[in-house]
Amino acid sequence: MAGKKNPSHFKIQRNQLLVQLYREFDFRSSLSTDPVGFLSGYRKVADIEGVAFISSALAFGRIELFKPVIAKILEMGKGDFSQFILDFNPSKDKSLFKDIYYRIWTGEDLACLIMALKTILIRHGSLESLFLKYDNPAEESLEQAMIHFSEEWVKFNPEKIYGINQFTRSFKAFVPSPRSGSACKRFCLFLRWMVRKGDLDSGIWNSASPSRLIIPLDTNIIRIGRFLRLTRLKTAGWKMAKEITKSLKEIDPEDPLKFDFPLCHFSIRGICLAKEPGTLCGLCQTRKNCYFKT
Repeated sequence: MAGKKNPSHFKIQRNQLLVQLYREFDFRSSLSTDPVGFLSGYRKVADIEGVAFISSALAFGRIELFKPVIAKILEMGKGDFSQFILDFNPSKDKSLFKDIYYRIWTGEDLACLIMALKTILIRHGSLESLFLKYDNPAEESLEQAMIHFSEEWVKFNPEKIYGINQFTRSFKAFVPSPRSGSACKRFCLFLRWMVRKGDLDSGIWNSASPSRLIIPLDTNIIRIGRFLRLTRLKTAGWKMAKEITKSLKEIDPEDPLKFDFPLCHFSIRGICLAKEPGTLCGLCQTRKNCYFKT
């Protein structure tokens, strides 16, 4: 029909421009405005896992608000964060967190998170070992492993932290499960840092393929995902995260999350890619409308 847009042409143009965005994106310039920057300077696998989990678990809201909280916690490790976790004594060390809080999490919740990490390290040796326990490489994504992995975080007695053998709802929010329909944004972010190699991701886990990751779905990815028609869904959640990931896998089946960081920071930082004032950049030309003016 005359005047009707060709969806396949749109997808081809959009996908080509996403590849171009990735190739031209200056990752290093965004390091200071992303929680992945906390991983810099750590070399031990155990340190990187612990730092990454704490940093991703608290990556909620504006970075200028959660960054100081993460920094305070990491400073307690004095450069050896995994040893700080293993040495953690809830009876005396939970007081270190009494004046630290962020959003829904109290100092007790943060101390309990350290206790949970210690318990897992003692029982399983590493976070990767625990994850591997539940992962089936034949499955299309890491979804099932994520479900079982999240359940492990409440398999100990938190009485020395909370005074009773019961976890708070806010603590449980540290590791949500896809089973509930949650987008599990911070959990997916942690896995991206662990599994992907290159750019700013550590890639210290060799056991899982980047092709099985699910995109961390935050407000920026939701908005630009809809704008670029990477998803048709209107309700944010696990289904949307999987649909956007599926769209990106059509471009790069082996490494769909390579586009996550550039797309997210394109939106966060208001990066206009137009070469001339008043013109549309390549991404916005696909929609004939400026993303930052919608």
